Amino acid sequence: MQSVVEKQLANISAAVHDWDANVERVVKACKLIDEAQSGLYHLMSLSLADFAGTCVDQLNNSLKLKLGLAQERSFDEVNRLNRSTMKIIISLNQLASTTSTASTAEPPDSSRINCISVFLALVESFRSVLLNEYDLIRAYHTNKVYSGVEQPLVLRKSVTHDPQTHFVSKLWSERYLDQLNMLSLLL
Repeated sequence: MQSVVEKQLANISAAVHDWDANVERVVKACKLIDEAQSGLYHLMSLSLADFAGTCVDQLNNSLKLKLGLAQERSFDEVNRLNRSTMKIIISLNQLASTTSTASTAEPPDSSRINCISVFLALVESFRSVLLNEYDLIRAYHTNKVYSGVEQPLVLRKSVTHDPQTHFVSKLWSERYLDQLNMLSLLL
C-alpha cells in the first residue's frame, strides 16, 4: 500500500506544480486586461479635439479589440485552472479512498486508526486550502474582467487576493507532503 500512496502523492505533487503554473497564467492574463483597460481610459481622458476623427476611432477600436482578446485569453486560462483544480481534487479523493480502503484490510489497531484519521484530516485540510485560494483567484479574475463595469458592492469589497501571493504550492511542498509521507509509512 505504501508504494500506491507514494505514487498518488507524487501525482498530486505534479498536479500542484501544474496548478501553480496555471495560476501564474491567470495572473498574467489579468495584467493584460489591466493594460488594455488602462489604454482605453487614457484615450478617453485625452482631448479628442486634437485628433482627427478617423484616427481616434481606429485607436479606440484597436484598444477595444486588445481588451476583448485579453479577456478571452483570461477565460481560457481560468478554464485551464478549473481543469487543473479538478485534477487535484480527483487525486485527493483517490488518495483518501485508498487510505480508507486500507483501514479495512487489516484488523483494527487504535494507533493505525488514529494515523489514518490524521492522514485523512490532512488531505481534507489541503483540499480546503486549495479551494479557498481557487475561490480567491476566481474572484480576482472576475474583478479584473468587469472592472470597467458597475459591480455589486459585495464583489467590489470582498476581493482581497494579492496576485503575487499564492500559497498552495508552497504549503503542499513544505507542510502537507512531508506530513503525508511520514504518515504513509505508518499505514
